[in-house]
Amino acid sequence: MFESILNELTSFPPVWIYITLFLFAFVENVFPPSPSDFVVVVGGSLIATGIIDFIPTLILTSLGTVIGFMV
Repeated sequence: MFESILNELTSFPPVWIYITLFLFAFVENVFPPSPSDFVVVVGGSLIATGIIDFIPTLILTSLGTVIGFMV
C-alpha cells in the first residue's frame, strides 16, 4: 500500500509535492483536528529516495506551519 502511494507520487513534479506539503502544514494549524503525520512520513520517504530535497521541504513546511498559526 505505502509503496504504491510512493510510486504514484513519483510521477508528479516536485513543485506540486512541495505545494502539497506546504498546504498540509498550513491546514494542520488552521483546522487542528486534521492530522498531517502521514504526510510528514510520505515527505520523509520522498526525501530519502531523492525525489525532493530536504531544505526546500523544511522551509516550505515551516512557512506553512507559521502562516497557518497566524491565521
